[in-house]
Amino acid sequence: MTGALIPLGLHFGLPFEQYLGDPGLGSGDIKDLFTNPSTYWWKSEMNPKRPKRKEKPHHVMGHALHKLVLEGKDEFDEVFLRGPTVDDALSSGMKGVATKAAKAEAKKINRVMLKADEYDGIAEWAGAILRNPFLAEAFRGGFGEVSVFWEREGVRLKGRFDYLKIMERSGYMLAANGDLKTVENIYDDNFKRICRQAIERYHYDAQASHYIDGLAHVPRMVDAGTFYAHEGPVPSEEWLDQFLADNIRYAWQWIFVQKNGFPTTCSFSMTPGMDGAPGSAIFETGAAKVNRGLQNYINCMDKFGSDKPWEEFEPPEELMAEEMGYNYGRR
Repeated sequence: MTGALIPLGLHFGLPFEQYLGDPGLGSGDIKDLFTNPSTYWWKSEMNPKRPKRKEKPHHVMGHALHKLVLEGKDEFDEVFLRGPTVDDALSSGMKGVATKAAKAEAKKINRVMLKADEYDGIAEWAGAILRNPFLAEAFRGGFGEVSVFWEREGVRLKGRFDYLKIMERSGYMLAANGDLKTVENIYDDNFKRICRQAIERYHYDAQASHYIDGLAHVPRMVDAGTFYAHEGPVPSEEWLDQFLADNIRYAWQWIFVQKNGFPTTCSFSMTPGMDGAPGSAIFETGAAKVNRGLQNYINCMDKFGSDKPWEEFEPPEELMAEEMGYNYGRR
């Protein structure tokens, strides 16, 4: 990132590229740090040979789905348009030519062209979420794509809430983030099982715990006036003041939609313990991962600094059967 750092605090409508360019540790960085610190270093600006970030097709589609669900059809249409329906009888080369020409035309009017099947798929996924009576209000009454920057143990951290909202519950105020994710179910397994596996495989528990840590800093930011508006809707003073309630609690909600086949939806919530009441054990597991990642960052900065690879060497070790996966020797 060049120029001044983004001020610590809560940011509404901060452009995504500015958020990405900030050197704070995001949830993806935390994941790399607790699994393999050398991977974090390799991807970071400390590496002079860092691979250039390339926007992959699934990133574009994820952004498009977020735009449609969080901001609505009008805002979606200002950024994306549907590509032409290509005749299946055409050769692959002719299809490529037609797609390339359509992308060029879209670029002229400052739009991103989605292939017809991609565009239609996104519409199906969004429709499935909004049809679900238990999810239709998950992305209403708050603000989408809200960025937060804070410090912990002298380390700069960051997060970007898909949808930040605060609401009154019986006896307390609940501040929460709704996190929208797509999941592919290639074996047509039970979708809830697939979503639980995704949480474990991709360490979404650490992401949630990291973001709730940032969310817990929001009341102090509101009290100190360190909140900023960039583009789009601006929260009212009344809305922000709700974060100053003495009885505030925090929560996380995952909203999953199936990418392939029928757009099945499901949702899970997670809350940390408060006032002596036990919270989700999944949150505690995620928090342990975050703590380990943060400590690895501090230790590696002390040991290696920022000008050489974070490379550890270990002697060969005896491989034991009990250290293998659960299915080892069972097939």
